[in-house]
Amino acid sequence: MKRLRISRLGAGAIFLVLIAAIAGCLFGIFRPEPLPDADASAGWTVMVYMVGSDLERDDGLGTRSLQAMRQALRPGTRLLAMTGSSPDNEGSLFGEACQLYQISMAGESLLETFPGSLCDPEPLSRLLAVGAQVAQGPTALILWDHGFGPMGGFGYDPLRTDGRHLSLADLAGALRENGYDRHPLTVAGFDACLMSGCETALTLAPYARYLLASQETIPKEGWDYSFLETLSPETDGEAFGRAAIACFTAQYRRMYSDYPSLEQPYSLSLIDLSGTDALAAAADAFFGALLRDVKAGNFPAVSQLRQKPWSCGRVILRTEYDTVDLAQLAREATGTYPEAAAVPEALARCVVHSDGNEPWAGGLSVFFPQLADPADLAEWLTRLDTMPLPQNWRAFMHTYSDALAADPPMGQAAAVPGDPFSARLDETGLRDFLRAKYYVLEGTPKEGMRLLCAGDDWTLSGDTVTVRWNRRTLSLSSGDDAIPLVAFPILRDGEHAYRYAHAVVYDDAAPVSARLRAVLDTQKGTWRVLSAIPSGGDEPESGRKEIPLSRITTILSYSDRYLPVPDGEGRTLPWTEWVPTGSAFPDLLNVTGELSLTETDLPDGGGPYWLQIVIVDTYNRQYTAPLMPLDGQA
Repeated sequence: MKRLRISRLGAGAIFLVLIAAIAGCLFGIFRPEPLPDADASAGWTVMVYMVGSDLERDDGLGTRSLQAMRQALRPGTRLLAMTGSSPDNEGSLFGEACQLYQISMAGESLLETFPGSLCDPEPLSRLLAVGAQVAQGPTALILWDHGFGPMGGFGYDPLRTDGRHLSLADLAGALRENGYDRHPLTVAGFDACLMSGCETALTLAPYARYLLASQETIPKEGWDYSFLETLSPETDGEAFGRAAIACFTAQYRRMYSDYPSLEQPYSLSLIDLSGTDALAAAADAFFGALLRDVKAGNFPAVSQLRQKPWSCGRVILRTEYDTVDLAQLAREATGTYPEAAAVPEALARCVVHSDGNEPWAGGLSVFFPQLADPADLAEWLTRLDTMPLPQNWRAFMHTYSDALAADPPMGQAAAVPGDPFSARLDETGLRDFLRAKYYVLEGTPKEGMRLLCAGDDWTLSGDTVTVRWNRRTLSLSSGDDAIPLVAFPILRDGEHAYRYAHAVVYDDAAPVSARLRAVLDTQKGTWRVLSAIPSGGDEPESGRKEIPLSRITTILSYSDRYLPVPDGEGRTLPWTEWVPTGSAFPDLLNVTGELSLTETDLPDGGGPYWLQIVIVDTYNRQYTAPLMPLDGQA
C-alpha cells in the first residue's frame, strides 16, 4: 500500500475544506452572484430580519410586507430577507426553519436554509455576514416583528416555550462580530413596537449612522415599504429615513381617515447616532441630580415626577414596559432640576425627524421603572448593565428601583364626616401620595356588591383628597340599544384621554375575551369605541393584535357580585382585591352601528350605593378610606 504524504500546507488546506464542508452542512454555502437588477453598482443593500411570529401565522403580515418590498424595488437595490419562526405555510416564504432569500424585482431565490429560531442571535449574525459580503454601497438592517422596548428586546417565536427575545446585547454582538464597528450600517430600523429608546440609540451608535424606530406601538400593518422605490446609490441615510417616515405616516393618515374606529397612537423617528455622546452626557447629569435626590430620601418627589410624561404604549398594551418620553420628562423636571435643561437641546441635535399622530412624542423614550412586574424589572436591570450607559444614569435606575421595592410604612385615609366624596390623609399618606381613583358600587357588604363605574377625577387640597363624580354611569351604545358597562380610565395627556372596558366580543360569531378601547370625543362629549384588543390567550403583549369593529357582531357585558375583604388591620382592601361570589349580571348588545360610551343616570329603584376612594402612593401601593354610603343609604 502506498502511503500518501501530505505537506503541512496541504494538510491545512484539507482542514479548511473539511471545516467549510461542515459549515456548508450546517448553514448551506452562499456564493453570491450579482443579479441583473443588483449588479456591481454601489446601490443599497437592505437586510430584513423577519421573525414571522403570530403576525405571519394569523394574518400573513410578513408575506404582505415582503410583497410590498419586492414591488417597490428598483434596479441597483439588493434585498436580503431572513425569515422563520412561524409555522410552515404553503406558498409562504416563512416556516419553522431559518431561510435566507435574495429578493429581486422578478421574484426570490432561496440562498440557504437551516434549523433554528430567529429569536437566537446566530441567524441574525448569518444575515449580517452575507450582507457585509455582498454590500458595495449604503446598508440598512430592518428588524421586523414585535418589539418589547429597549429592556424587553425584539422578536417573538410562537414555536418555543422559553419566551426568549433578542436583546440589544444580542444585536450589538452580531453587528460587532461581522465588522459593522469598522463599516457601520447606514440605517438600523425597527418595524416593531417601542424600540426608539435612548438605550437602543446608545447601544447601536458604534454600528450604525442612523436609527429609525417608533416610541409607540406600531399599528398592525407595520411600515409602508413603498419608500424603497426612492432608493438610489445617491440616497443617504437621512433621505432613507425621511422617505420611510413620510410613507409610514401617510399610510396611517389615509387609513384612519377612512376607518377612524381603528386609530391608535403611532410615531416614527429618525435618530442621528453621531449625537448620542452629547445626549448621554446631558442625560447623565440629569439622572445624577435625580440620584442625589433619591439618596437624600426624596423618593416620593422623584416618583411623582415619573408620572408626568407620556408613558409609551399604555393606550394599547396589556403589559407595562416602563418607557416614557425623555423630552417631556426633562421639560417637566426643569423647574426643580436645572440639569434637565440641557436634555431637550441634546435631543434636538439627535432627532433628525419625527412624525405621527401624538404631539407629545419627542423622538426618543427612556426606560424609567415604575409599573413593571417585579420579575420583569429584575431581568431588565440585569440587561441595563450590559448597555453602554454612563455611570450616574445606570446608578439612578438601580437606586430608584431599590427604593421603589422598599417597604416603608403605608399611609392611612380617614373618612370625612358628612362628605362621602372626600378622604383625609395622615402625614405619611400625604408625603407619599401619588394619585387617587374611585369605585361606585351597589349592594350591601354582607350580601355582596357589584361595580357600577370607576374614575380618576380628583383634587388634593391640604391633606384632603376629593373625588368628582357626577352621579352618572356609563352605557355602551350601538344604534338604538344600550347596556351598562364599566370602563376604567387608563391615561390622560392634554387633549387625550383613554378608557378600557372589559367585555366578551363575538368576533365573527366566536366569543373572545377582550378590552374595548375608547377615546374621548371632545366635540360630542362621549367616548368613542375604537377597537377591541384580545385580553387572553398566547398572543404576545405587543399592541399589534386588534379586532376591528367591522368584525364584531355582539358584545356581552357582565358584572360580578363581590364581597369586601378587610386587611390585617380591619380596613377594607381596594375593590380589585375583593372576592367574587360568582353571581353575574350579563347584558347582551347587538352591534348595529357606531359603538360609544355615553353617560346615563343611576337606574331607578337601585341601591344602596357606595363610594370607595382608593389612594395610590409613590410605591404603587393601594389603600382605601372606609366604604362611604351615598345619599345617606347604609
